[in-house]
Amino acid sequence: MAIKLSSLIIYFYKVDITNEAELEKVFAAHPRIDSVIHFAALKAVGESSEIPLEYYRVNVGGTISL
Repeated sequence: MAIKLSSLIIYFYKVDITNEAELEKVFAAHPRIDSVIHFAALKAVGESSEIPLEYYRVNVGGTISL
């Protein structure tokens, strides 16, 4: 999806942040990416103490993948 804001076009991709192959496709399609805004995070405090490694994998590992 692309949104035009003034002279800029903003692209939106719904991609699993931990899927490096999918991220590579996005970056290959737009080799001159200046910045990335992501909202990919697990955030439930109670659940984070039950499955901390999954939270780390998504929140830290996914961000590193970018």
